[in-house]
Formats: sequence, C-alpha cells, structure tokens
Amino acid sequence: MAQTGRQGINPYLGRPIPKERIVRAIEESESMHKAAQSLHTSYNTFKKYAKKYDVWKPLPSSAGVSRARKVTWSGLKPLDVELTFQKELIREFVLPQRCSCCGESRQRKTDMLSPLIVHFINGDIHDKKPSNLRFFCYNCYFLEHPNKHKTINKEIGRTFEEQQDITEDDITGDELAKELGESLSDLFGKN
Repeated sequence: MAQTGRQGINPYLGRPIPKERIVRAIEESESMHKAAQSLHTSYNTFKKYAKKYDVWKPLPSSAGVSRARKVTWSGLKPLDVELTFQKELIREFVLPQRCSCCGESRQRKTDMLSPLIVHFINGDIHDKKPSNLRFFCYNCYFLEHPNKHKTINKEIGRTFEEQQDITEDDITGDELAKELGESLSDLFGKN
C-alpha cells in the first residue's frame, strides 16, 4: 500500500485530485511548485490535473518567489577550506609539517596532523606560492602577530588593552543623557 501525506506520492491513491483543492492551493501559494507541495503531490501530478481543470497558471519567471537560503558560516573564510589547503600542502610535500619558527612537529594520533596555522607572508590569501606560505604553531603565531587578534571596542575604537585612561562617561553614555538634560544616574535613581 502506498504511503500517504508525503510530497511526491499522490495521497489520493490513484483517484483524481478534486478541482476545489487545486484552485485553493493555487490561490494560497505563490508558485505552482509550492501549490503542489501544499497538496503533498508531485509537481507533474499537480500539473496534469491543473491543466485538466484549466487552472494551470505558472509564473513567467521565478522572480519574487522566496526560496529557503542555505545558512553558511559568516566568517572571512570557512575553516574547512583552510584545513583542506593545509592537508594538501602537507600531502604534496610543499611545506614540511612543522612550525616555521620554533620547529614544533608533534602530531595528533587521530589524524596524524600537527596543530598548525597556515600563514601568508604578504597577507594575500590568494597568493598560494610556496615562497609566500609558512606554517606556525598556535603559540608562535600569536607571538609573531600580536596585534592581529586584539579585540576592538567598536564604540570607542581602541583595543581593550589600551583603555586604561577611559572615564566612566565614555562607557556609560552619560554624555548623551547630558545633552537631553538629565544624566543616566538620575533616570535609574543612582547617586
């Protein structure tokens, strides 16, 4: 016995789809594909009965039809691309599997890789010449490039390490409240 309720299998089990259901599905959907999905039938079956009832009105283009977007990682470059590039460099003997600074070459037992970071000397990640590439262990990478990974406070524009001389007005936003005529401490009842 055929399963019912899934898209692609006619839940009407060989019987024709009623005209009222097709018309209602077309009115409630923004495309013919979505109308077929709402009835849990395949697109071709839906098309056959819609043409039979003279209600087949496909859109001339798919412009304006929303589609589900694939969620991707929002970083500068995906981690898996960097890891596959690193594995390729090691497998093809372009670079030795050790730190270019301290020479650390210990490997994990699970995948026989070292915890290394690929570093591009001129900063261009598209320049993949062997003369532009180096491997760093995590320790050497952060010692060689200390300013690359400092956290920036976007409101103040300086790194947190340099914020020793910041007054409380810079952080709390009292200057905005003073422009409005009262301080934040008066609003919240603090002295």
